[in-house]
Amino acid sequence: MGLLEHSLLHRSFSGEPAAWIPKNLVKEMFTYYLFFGGIMPSFTSRRAFLSTALIGTLAGCAEYFGDEEEGTTANTNTDMAAETDVSQPQTLTDEARKHTISVDTEPFEDTGIGFELPASHVRKYSYESIEVRIEPDSPLLGLLESETEYVIEALILDYSTGEEVGHGESEKFVPSELNEPTHVAVETVFYVPIPENVVTYYLVYREASHPPTVGRFLGEPLMATNPFRVTEEGIEQATPEHERESKTIDYRDLSTQEYHPPTGTYSRINVEGGYLVYFSPETPSWAPKIQSEMPFYIPKMTYDKWKNQDRPRVPESAAERTRYITESFEIGMGNHIANIINNSGFQQGVRSPEELLEYISTFVQSLPYALDSISTGYADYSRYASETLVDAQGDCVDTSILLAVAILGGPLMADVGLFSYDSDATGADAGHIAVAVNPENFSLDGPTFNTGSGRYHYIEPTAFWRPGEVPSQLRFDQGAFHEIQEPEGGF
Repeated sequence: MGLLEHSLLHRSFSGEPAAWIPKNLVKEMFTYYLFFGGIMPSFTSRRAFLSTALIGTLAGCAEYFGDEEEGTTANTNTDMAAETDVSQPQTLTDEARKHTISVDTEPFEDTGIGFELPASHVRKYSYESIEVRIEPDSPLLGLLESETEYVIEALILDYSTGEEVGHGESEKFVPSELNEPTHVAVETVFYVPIPENVVTYYLVYREASHPPTVGRFLGEPLMATNPFRVTEEGIEQATPEHERESKTIDYRDLSTQEYHPPTGTYSRINVEGGYLVYFSPETPSWAPKIQSEMPFYIPKMTYDKWKNQDRPRVPESAAERTRYITESFEIGMGNHIANIINNSGFQQGVRSPEELLEYISTFVQSLPYALDSISTGYADYSRYASETLVDAQGDCVDTSILLAVAILGGPLMADVGLFSYDSDATGADAGHIAVAVNPENFSLDGPTFNTGSGRYHYIEPTAFWRPGEVPSQLRFDQGAFHEIQEPEGGF
């Protein structure tokens, strides 16, 4: 286990902020409030960062550079419907079709995040319809063109595979005409009379003039529902396979390493169809202050999908791990995660691209460090970005994946890859993975790695170093560069 001891010097920025506002960020900033009720968070200050020195790490990330032992693979997707003895009816009675599941819509009053939080836009749902309440002051409506006609679209998705098994949409409405809370009905139709597996409703806004999003999975929902199955009596809820409880946790209880003791609190709230996740880290005096309310909405289906992903339990190469980044964008979660982090920086006064990159890096660096063997029970486990947020911990592999997603999905114009180092390059008994970045419209201090197609700077994912700075113990020129494959449709 290699340690990299360094001092966190008190530093400050000089000069006036550049008059730079990221492309579309003013509009995108509304997603910061995460679709729930139109409530403006009351920002709270945090205690001053007291320590001037921490011990960081380049360790715990490099079992994949050692001898590979034959391992096992994770369980493949479990059909939750198969866990019951429920017989599949051929048809449903009118009464069964109308049997509804009511959703808790009372706001959370004690979230530990400084403001009340409505629990759901979905009021109730059945086999044939969903009732949604649209709040006229909801920030999500700020993403829509005020005079354009929209519908609320429902994708009925197989919970395990994401395959679309049904569809529905509401009547048309115009956002500017919503002067009071409005209840909207979304009529649904299943493509098969009775789906065999557990399903979920996944709701999105869509311009009425656009064709239905049949067969496409959108990653930034208005709201999802909890998984449910269809029985002779109608629909009944199913328990997500990897259900996570609501709780607020001290960062120090999430970190598995005494020498990487980030401070702050983490809140996860189990809501209808997903998890609301908030981070309140403390940062060094020279680093950006991270927004104390950073709401992410991670659908339960997405979290369970990645937890059930059939992935190696023997060490993967750094090149193989880039797919965790690409696949996050292929289901849309990459853009959602990047929006929240980038927009939070805008709320904190970030205006230049250099400041934004430092803000993003500081947020990821502040996450609790956790060895795979302790936090997952596996010697090696790569987390998707949404997993890292819900689990609120990870090693250098996990935070590098999250950091790359946050940069690629935001307004920064930069090429991104991964750097990998073996134990010879770290000067320790473990290797390391970090993020490589090649900004297009600004420069960074520090050495660069010439790939032939660009010169890439280093960003440390596990300890507080500014973008471009390389830990003194690391032999930067011995690293290997790994390109991230662009997903279909781009980042």
